[in-house]
Amino acid sequence: FGIMSEVSKYDNSIRSDRLRRGRLSSVTVGGWKGGPPPFGYKLENKHLVKEPKESKWIEVIYTMYSEGKSLDQIRQHLMNNGVLTRRGNVVWNSVSIRKILENTHYSGYYNFTDSKSGETIEVPCERLLPDELIDKVRDQRKKRSYGSGTRTTGNSSIHTLVDSMLYCLFP
Repeated sequence: FGIMSEVSKYDNSIRSDRLRRGRLSSVTVGGWKGGPPPFGYKLENKHLVKEPKESKWIEVIYTMYSEGKSLDQIRQHLMNNGVLTRRGNVVWNSVSIRKILENTHYSGYYNFTDSKSGETIEVPCERLLPDELIDKVRDQRKKRSYGSGTRTTGNSSIHTLVDSMLYCLFP
């Protein structure tokens, strides 16, 4: 039993290494890394290409956010218009929208990191949005983030009665 177990472990390690090398070689020529493609794309010949129905909603999401709309307002807009998530749900959540806003695919690339070597490869893909819109959204995200020095939720700052008494012990 012990010998068979070790042979099985060795066989599994060879198989997983072969899979990893195959994925890496596919990615180096611009192929998709595996798994479902991001919202706005579909797979054709193992490459990401624009999915027309979804990609128009990507532009709507980015435009609404750049105009100051909150994630919840965008979520409501998508649900009111019957836009389905990648998994076919009509109910969107704010985390999915935030991930769409953070995704580099829409600017024409994504990064793939090999698990064994740690090598990171920038893989080109079809661009869905103009640089101006992506830059505007990135600026908005920085302004609205918690690390910007002001405490915000969505589009509004939180003011409490104890603000003047609060201080940070760790600068």
